[in-house]
Amino acid sequence: MIKKIDIGKLKNRIKNIPALKIKVICTILLISIIAISSVAITKAQITFGSSANILNKMKIELKDNLVYPSFYNFYDDKIYYVSLYDRHIYKINNDGSKREKLTDDRVDDNGIIVNGQWIYYVNSADDFRFYRVKIDGTSRERLSSDSMVKLYESFVKYMGYVYYTDSNGTLHKYDSDGKEIADICENEQNIVWKFTLYSKVYGDYLYSWDYDGIKRTNLLTGNTEEITKDSIYPMVEFKDGWIYYINNLDYKLYKIKTDGKDRIKLTDEELIISGPDYDMGRFTVIEDSIYYLYNNMIYKIKTDGTNKNLIVDGAKDFTTNNKYIYYIDEFDNGSLYRVNLEGRERNKLINGSFGYLLEIKDNKLIFVAKSETVTQPSLGRLFILDLKNNKDFELK
Repeated sequence: MIKKIDIGKLKNRIKNIPALKIKVICTILLISIIAISSVAITKAQITFGSSANILNKMKIELKDNLVYPSFYNFYDDKIYYVSLYDRHIYKINNDGSKREKLTDDRVDDNGIIVNGQWIYYVNSADDFRFYRVKIDGTSRERLSSDSMVKLYESFVKYMGYVYYTDSNGTLHKYDSDGKEIADICENEQNIVWKFTLYSKVYGDYLYSWDYDGIKRTNLLTGNTEEITKDSIYPMVEFKDGWIYYINNLDYKLYKIKTDGKDRIKLTDEELIISGPDYDMGRFTVIEDSIYYLYNNMIYKIKTDGTNKNLIVDGAKDFTTNNKYIYYIDEFDNGSLYRVNLEGRERNKLINGSFGYLLEIKDNKLIFVAKSETVTQPSLGRLFILDLKNNKDFELK
């Protein structure tokens, strides 16, 4: 039987988290990097805004046509990023060479979006006004006269356009050449205003989820309908017409069709990992299989919940591509390992005390290592590992 949880209390659990943790959580929501905190968090304290619950929002792209700000953007053969050391914007070659600072502006409370030849960001050095600069560091320009109203979800890229809302409630739109587009239809405006950190464009719909369930809005008509009333943990995946999610009422993995039919429980385990460094539920769907983390072990099941197999014992975190599982080994001081999707061909890649694995993009693994000195960023150090040659470099 599913245990009953007061949703109102669930929403307020963040109030029980120590002040230091709350500060870190707020920063994480804005910059899309997981905090490395020494504060222990219990499962009862996990909330929709919790830092480790934002793992799926670490990714720059929810879908190719809907992009949220991130602390790193891959564009052509460059990586554009915000340094966790000084919060300025830099660019660097994909191999880690030729690091160049593009602006002295600070990006404290959000990430960046690269669109065409422009980088868009919120400048905390100028009272959080909206700015842009070209990818070569020239033509810096302030776009908003007032501070941004919403710092967490202040701007997005959708279908090749960058949108932001000014303090008067007016929606602005810029194409890939940087030209502002004046003609914005009412339905387009209403859809863009529904974008949140917990939304995804899938097919002809915008899906949004929170404590109160999953809803979807038709991109053409603007009509909204309810998919489920389950309280949704932030990590959600879409695959072949199904939505996979952790139910906040019992912390177990479920799936439901994108039209709200055929809700199915897939696991009996509670997919929440609690500890001094993290509190998260981690799973991913590859082809007809689901890989998930439970009690520091990676399991594999079919997408119908059958054929459960242990893949890795002693994993603190993991991420995957279509060939390998990359994981942080609990038994080897947090070093980075790799196995194939069946748990074989185990190889150690890097020694070190790693915090979180964010994602694999353009054959590069993005991960966070714990800071070891007071001069290093409190949120951890952001690294790129080139999976072709097994060379890593820090985005300083």
